[in-house]
Amino acid sequence: MIIIAIANQKGGVGKTTTAVNLAAALVKSNKRVLVVDMDAQAGASVWLTGSRAKDGTGIYQVLGLRLELANEVVTSPFAIDVLPANAAIAKIDVELSQEVNRDQRLSKALAKVSQNYDYVLIDCPPGLGLAAINAFCAASAIVVPVDCCIESYEAIPRLLATVRRIEEEYDRKLNMYALPTFVERTRIASEIIEMLKNKFPGKVLHGIRKNTAIAEAAISRQPVIQYESQSTGSQDYLMVAEDLCHAS
Repeated sequence: MIIIAIANQKGGVGKTTTAVNLAAALVKSNKRVLVVDMDAQAGASVWLTGSRAKDGTGIYQVLGLRLELANEVVTSPFAIDVLPANAAIAKIDVELSQEVNRDQRLSKALAKVSQNYDYVLIDCPPGLGLAAINAFCAASAIVVPVDCCIESYEAIPRLLATVRRIEEEYDRKLNMYALPTFVERTRIASEIIEMLKNKFPGKVLHGIRKNTAIAEAAISRQPVIQYESQSTGSQDYLMVAEDLCHAS
């Protein structure tokens, strides 16, 4: 089971879009996929299942109360399993502040379902609190969407610093990949992609071109592959899935 955290401290860069559409692309390649929604806004949950986690269910119960992860999973209409979120996950930093091994709870929960999935995609919140740290501790790789604007690029150093601390603390290496998103034929987009290639040598994934079908698919609550299979958005996410499958 390969666990990939999708993270960037800046919001609006395409984290949830990537979690949903990359999951669908992996399913298209006959992979068994679980999406773990760790964002209090629950965007991936709503996109894939039509609703947030009901009160007393979802990711908060797994992290906060150590309930069995398998019992909290919801199957979407797209053959993607989802561990949904709701606003309760925002309380996790405070409620687990005094707990031992609080950063390992997701890793231990996922270990119990390791035979059920080929890939787990974790949609991280924009901050770098305990939910994100749980994701990094569980993951073997991190995909960093960068929306080809300078603010998104400038958020990367803090994320890298957090990842390095986790690598040192747990004596492990995390593969990090940059994913250019909302790519247009502009000078700034080209410059940022070159900057990413310098910061992530050999680890820049196929970019996701700006495409109205992706936004329309989100409104219709479908992955873009189901919404418009021939769109550039579908093609791009299929190529990213292929890149990651080859890398793993």
